Amino acid sequence: MKIIKINYENPDLHVIKKVADAIERGKIAIVPGDAVYTIVADAFSSEAIKKVYKMKRREKNKAFNLGLYCLKDIAKYGKFNPLIYKIAKKFPKEPFTFAVSRNKEIVPNFLNPDYQTLGFRVPFNKVTSTLSKFHRTPVIGTSANISELKDTYSIKELMEYFRGVFGYEIKPDIVLDAGKLPTRRPSTVVEIINSKVKVIREGEIKSSFLEKEIIKLNKDFKNKLDKNESVRY
Repeated sequence: MKIIKINYENPDLHVIKKVADAIERGKIAIVPGDAVYTIVADAFSSEAIKKVYKMKRREKNKAFNLGLYCLKDIAKYGKFNPLIYKIAKKFPKEPFTFAVSRNKEIVPNFLNPDYQTLGFRVPFNKVTSTLSKFHRTPVIGTSANISELKDTYSIKELMEYFRGVFGYEIKPDIVLDAGKLPTRRPSTVVEIINSKVKVIREGEIKSSFLEKEIIKLNKDFKNKLDKNESVRY
């Protein structure tokens, strides 16, 4: 296990490229995420996913969210809804995870097999956004902790957590240490299935307020569609 210091605001591109190359080879990395330290691995590697489940002692029926470089990439792996752009534009400083119907022809069956939807996340911070740029296929991203226990905001906390896990057969190959991360809530999870929109998890924005704003955005979007249709005919 190699621990490398990284600048959270201005990361070394050479280091990030090394991490991306390692992930592509099926390795496991821990990196500073938008909210907490995060375990990342190639979403299309069954062996890498098995390692992460084992490392976190996570139940196999719990799904992983996927990290992507940009919102438009969602269309490659799931059913994209233009409302995703509207929500992200309306709240540019809010990290979102968008859950949409999965593309069964592209996404392997071993990834979240019990779920018809997939959660997609475009990271804000420069470390993970640059990583997603170098590794353009999806990565699984999950908090670097034992499942159901508290999140980790520093490498010291992380190492104390995984004492008794690391050092055995399962451990990360690379850890990027950006120091102590600021405490913040996890991303807001919004599920969009066809025309139905639902807030699954509350983030920094109150769900009650967000749901009202999404209803307005959805109504405006539908009105524009109806108007365009009437112009056509």
